[in-house]
Amino acid sequence: MIYKTNNTFKIDDYYEDDNSLNIISNIKPDLNVLRESKTLEILPKIKTAKIIKIAPKESDFLYVRNRAVSAGNVIENHDGSATSIPLSEFHKHFNKYAKICRLANKNGDFFSEEELKSKYKTFIGKSVFVDHNNENVENARGIIVDSVWNDRGKYVELLKAVDRKAYPELARAIEKGYVDSTSMGCRCRYSICSICGNKSATEDDFCKHILYYKGGYFNGLPVFEENCDIEFFEDSFVTEGADPDAKVLEKVASMNYIHKHTSHNEYNHILNEKNQRCEENQLINFKDKLKDLPWS
Repeated sequence: MIYKTNNTFKIDDYYEDDNSLNIISNIKPDLNVLRESKTLEILPKIKTAKIIKIAPKESDFLYVRNRAVSAGNVIENHDGSATSIPLSEFHKHFNKYAKICRLANKNGDFFSEEELKSKYKTFIGKSVFVDHNNENVENARGIIVDSVWNDRGKYVELLKAVDRKAYPELARAIEKGYVDSTSMGCRCRYSICSICGNKSATEDDFCKHILYYKGGYFNGLPVFEENCDIEFFEDSFVTEGADPDAKVLEKVASMNYIHKHTSHNEYNHILNEKNQRCEENQLINFKDKLKDLPWS
């Protein structure tokens, strides 16, 4: 198994099966899912389910729509749409399509349209993090409420609920546009080298092209891993993601915002923000703010 880190909606029903949460039919968030949601705690080689309490009121959430991950075997058009190239055709004439298709992200990870369309719903019910800090479910900043396939642009869009009461600094940064990039996290059962077709189930199986040239070129052709049999397990807010198009598209019930770059110190503060639902963390946060005051 290989791990990779790149109007309103409604939930009609959901069911639990084998420690997983399955959400069905999507148009206005069902707060019962948000109040007591099952998310994943990611440990090396281990996946465990844990129940965490999120928020009791809808107003405690900032709803964010973002582009999460894009198909690579497509040709981008000037009007923002994309034209599909069947994966078999893409492989057969790789020399041709390598020059005109969207291809892989900056990490050298490629996702086919066929794979994304079959697996994009695995995002639903998973956690939202900052900078892929996903080792502990307690670091979750919210939940992914919905996932849809944008057939015009050939990419996956998410609707995320960010707990603004627990993490007000993050919510404020998103609302004002300071934080607008995202990055998905997924597992893939195996990957295929774009140059030699080698299949890898673990890093020990990598060919020389992936080991030494991934994200670059070999004999004039792009080197990337085509990720297969994927499962998405999180989406993070980041300063800069591997997919430059993975951005916040819309913020529901948010203030007008001003675009600016957040400083390194400001972003570290957001990354390390404590859950403000806990009184002890509120006190720590207050003390930290006192330290930052310009005392004479």
